[in-house]
Amino acid sequence: EAGALALEGGESSGAPAANKMPEAAKEVVASQAHLGEKLDAATASITEAEQLSVTVQHLRGAKDNFVDALSAAQEAGERLLELAEELAKLGPGLSEAAMEVAECSLELSARFSSVPASLLLTDVALSCTFEASRMQHAASQLHEIRQDTVNSLQTLNTNLSISKILGTIDAEVFKLSLGLVSKAAGRMLASIRLMASAVADARQRGQQCATHAKAVAAFADGRKAADEAAAEDSAAQAALPAPDADRENWPKPEQAVPPTSDGDAPGGGGGAP
Repeated sequence: EAGALALEGGESSGAPAANKMPEAAKEVVASQAHLGEKLDAATASITEAEQLSVTVQHLRGAKDNFVDALSAAQEAGERLLELAEELAKLGPGLSEAAMEVAECSLELSARFSSVPASLLLTDVALSCTFEASRMQHAASQLHEIRQDTVNSLQTLNTNLSISKILGTIDAEVFKLSLGLVSKAAGRMLASIRLMASAVADARQRGQQCATHAKAVAAFADGRKAADEAAAEDSAAQAALPAPDADRENWPKPEQAVPPTSDGDAPGGGGGAP
C-alpha cells in the first residue's frame, strides 16, 4: 500500500510537467531501452524457430513427393541450427544488458532510499539480476543441445543426397529421416522456449524498473521542491519587521512607584493618626 501511495505521489508531487522525464531516472530508462533492443532481436529469432518447428511437423504428414519434403525438412533443420547458434551467442549480451538495468536501478534506489517506492525498485532490480542469470544459463544449454543435434541432421543430409541420386526415396526411409529431424527440432525448440521464457520475464522486469525509477525520481523531485518552498516560508516568517519609526509605540515595562518616607504603601491615602 505504501508503495502504491508512493507511486501516485511521484506522479503528482510537484514535477514540472507530467510527461517530463525526471533527470535522475534517465540512466535507468536508457539502459532499459538498450535491453529492449537486444530482446527484440532474440524474440525475432525465437518466433522464426517456432514457425520452422511447425513446418517440420507438417512435413511429417507428406504422402508423396518425399524427396521434396525431405529437402524442405533439411532446410528447416539447418535454419534451426543457425537460429540456435544466434540465440546462444546473444545470451551473454542479453545477460549483461539486464544486469546494467539492475545496477542502475539499485543505484537510484539507494540514492533515494527515503522514498517509499524505492523498496519496489530494489525488489524488481534484484529480480532483473535473476532473469539475467536465466538467460545466460538458457543460452549455454541451447549451445550444448545444438552440438548434440548436429549429428542427427548430418544423417538426414546423407539420406537426402542418396535420394537425390536415385530420384526417389522409400516411404519407410522418409519416415525415419523425418523422425530424426523432428526429434532434433523438438530438442532445440524446447531449449529455445526456455530462453524465450527468460527473455519475456527480463523484458517485463526491465520495463518495471524503468517505471518505478521514474516514479521514485519524480517523487524525490516533488519532495525537494516542497522542502525548498517550506524553507523559504520559514525564513520569511522568522524575519519580524521592527522599523525605528515605530520605536515610540513599542511596549514599555511598568515602572515601580517607590514607597513614601512614612511607610505608606504606594498609592495609599496616608497613615492612621
